[in-house]
Amino acid sequence: MSYSADTFVADEQPTTAKWNKLWNNDASFNDGTGIGAGVINAAHRSQVAKVGNFTVTGNGAHAVTGVGFQPKALFLMQLDSDHISASVANFAIGFSDGSVSASSGFRAQESSDISGSIDSTNIIFTPGTNQAKSYTLVLTSFNSDGFTVTVSNYGANNNTYAYIAWA
Repeated sequence: MSYSADTFVADEQPTTAKWNKLWNNDASFNDGTGIGAGVINAAHRSQVAKVGNFTVTGNGAHAVTGVGFQPKALFLMQLDSDHISASVANFAIGFSDGSVSASSGFRAQESSDISGSIDSTNIIFTPGTNQAKSYTLVLTSFNSDGFTVTVSNYGANNNTYAYIAWA
């Protein structure tokens, strides 16, 4: 199935053939075959979602720019390169729509401290010893070209985050 162009005149009563063409065109948009090759290009996709990363350098507000639009939702994942080995691992993810945030973090340190924690205030945090939360990030705002997070309990490592922002 694919799109097929046609013309109509004002107040025209379509023939059965024209109705069939309209129905086929509608079906072609539904299954994607009526959308021409290259019509949805990189410029269109970049206005829907943006993938990137940022590094925080201390406590306080950190503006992330270069997203290309004002996000409506944000997903974060911590890139904890300081804890990658056979016996040490930290993992944290979080998301927010600007009014509701949630995050989850898990810690495994040489089998002496294996714990997890969830949070409904911070968009993300670094899992700490015995379910503690360190390096907490709160989504402060969505801006015209990105977003701002406020960092508390900053530490010198574990400070790079990957994001997906949706328009």
